[in-house]
Amino acid sequence: MMSENQTEIKRQKNNGGYIALMATIIISAILLIMVTQESFSGWHARFNVLGTEQKEQAIALSDGCINQAITGLVAGLPYQKGATSTTPGGICHISPIATSTGFVTINTQSDVGGSFSNVGVSINVGGNHLDLVPSRPKEGTIIIQTIVNNNSKTNSTSSKFQTEVFANPTSSLFAGSLSGVVVYIDSGNYSIAENASSSPSGFAYLYSSDCQGYINPGEIKNCIITNVAVNTTLTLITNVVNKYKGTSQPGDFQLSINGPGGQKNVTTGVPIDVDPGQYTATAASINGYLSSPWGYQCTASGTVSVATGDNKTCMIEFDDIPPPNPSCADTVMMLDRTGGSASVLPNESTAASTLVSIYSLVAKPLPLPYLGVGSFGGLDGSLASVPNNSPTGIFGILTTTYSNLITAINKMMGSTSNVGSDLSSGISVGNAELNSVQTPGK
Repeated sequence: MMSENQTEIKRQKNNGGYIALMATIIISAILLIMVTQESFSGWHARFNVLGTEQKEQAIALSDGCINQAITGLVAGLPYQKGATSTTPGGICHISPIATSTGFVTINTQSDVGGSFSNVGVSINVGGNHLDLVPSRPKEGTIIIQTIVNNNSKTNSTSSKFQTEVFANPTSSLFAGSLSGVVVYIDSGNYSIAENASSSPSGFAYLYSSDCQGYINPGEIKNCIITNVAVNTTLTLITNVVNKYKGTSQPGDFQLSINGPGGQKNVTTGVPIDVDPGQYTATAASINGYLSSPWGYQCTASGTVSVATGDNKTCMIEFDDIPPPNPSCADTVMMLDRTGGSASVLPNESTAASTLVSIYSLVAKPLPLPYLGVGSFGGLDGSLASVPNNSPTGIFGILTTTYSNLITAINKMMGSTSNVGSDLSSGISVGNAELNSVQTPGK
């Protein structure tokens, strides 16, 4: 049997082993935590480095997009709808740019592996050029760019436009270039222009501010010439007035123009594209119509000058010819005022007065026909007579002053005669009156 002292010693030995085991476990856990924390720190550090690199790459890509946009704007490329560039490293978006001249703002956004970069810049497009152009200390340097804006009917290029510099020294003609032509001139005043006779027609020329002015030694200027295709047209219009039963319509009259490029037939009211120059309009008439002079933007003879971008119109009118005026022969009316005709005297008076009115409508300067009036049963008591002032003071003899005859008609038809009707006497007296004057148309 063990004593109490031996039992106590054994219990102490057992407790010592337990403490050592727990200490080992705790130390191992601490070491494991330290290793794990170190691993996580390295992992996060590597990701932080990667994110920084991608951010730098995104910024560099945005810068590249800005340079791309500047180059495109200088070259005349449109960015109204923006643009997107895809590279092995990422994607870059160029925001829409409203204009391609003057001061513009370029905004870009790049995406490299989820790292984004937004970069913007404001520049003067006219102050940039595509090539590296060194200045000359003693001369002025001008970069001349030629831009062409065609329409659906043109297909010209920059090289087709001939440019000339007026300075010291004055250069000869040279072909335009989209990328720019470099010229060197002495300090002083200068101007730059395209030669219209050596360049395509149908374009309007727009010059930037640096295309004329004063240049200092060592200074660099950018002249931008923009050629804009414009529509140059000429329109002929025919108006037709059918007042006297004419039936022709505007399209029935053949129209044509003659000028640069020869003669062309045109349709009334339809614009025709023409080259700048002098033109003559013509219109073929139709039988039964008279034409007016040309008018509106044509001279009376039909000539018109058309400049680039003009849209000119010329007009002409055709009127149908009126029927000829009635041609009346010299006439003597012999009215019956004998006793048996009393009831019809008012009707005779009306008929005679109407004939006088008809003769009054004959248009001058035609020779007016002579008209006279007499009666069976003359006012002088004879079988038939044409009154000639005596003895009644009434005139019925042939005359072109028709108003005198109305008085004679009223006097004769105001009473009847009792001498009886003698037709042969009436015819003989009227015939004698007609033979008393010699007039055309008798």
